[in-house]
Amino acid sequence: GGPTVAPGVVGQALNFDNVNDYITMGATGLTGDLTATWSAWIKTNSVISNDLQAITHIGDSGTALNSFSLFLNNGGSGVLSLEYAGGNGCATAAGTITPGQWYHVAGTKTAGAINTTSTIYVNGATVTCTGSASTPTVATGGSQIGNWINGTQWFDGSIDEVRLYNR
Repeated sequence: GGPTVAPGVVGQALNFDNVNDYITMGATGLTGDLTATWSAWIKTNSVISNDLQAITHIGDSGTALNSFSLFLNNGGSGVLSLEYAGGNGCATAAGTITPGQWYHVAGTKTAGAINTTSTIYVNGATVTCTGSASTPTVATGGSQIGNWINGTQWFDGSIDEVRLYNR
């Protein structure tokens, strides 16, 4: 199956079942130590601390530092994270995201080390995130909404108005 249509923030959103729903968007052309921004409206059904829920993803998740993703992290309930694979990311404190509420989330990355060039925004406000001092080298590869590229870590809830910018 695929995601189903649900009421969204702007018209209709897509609802993902945390089992096998996702959307493939194809190659983005964004690679290396990229400058990029992911943004989306999300409403999750759960934020259990042992569950990774991918919102968006580009690159190759099989190799450390080869991807750029925005997701709910298993580091604690309600943790929002920018992840570059291999445990290299920038994560917010627990409780940033709660189930059943719409949030506008965005993650930005400019060239350089993750901990000095990554910023997470929730509802337009900068949220402190701590992260790795490594520099990513995002690989060519596909992009997806609602799933980590390796077929795991499904989103549980609705996603609306996804955007990927090369700035």
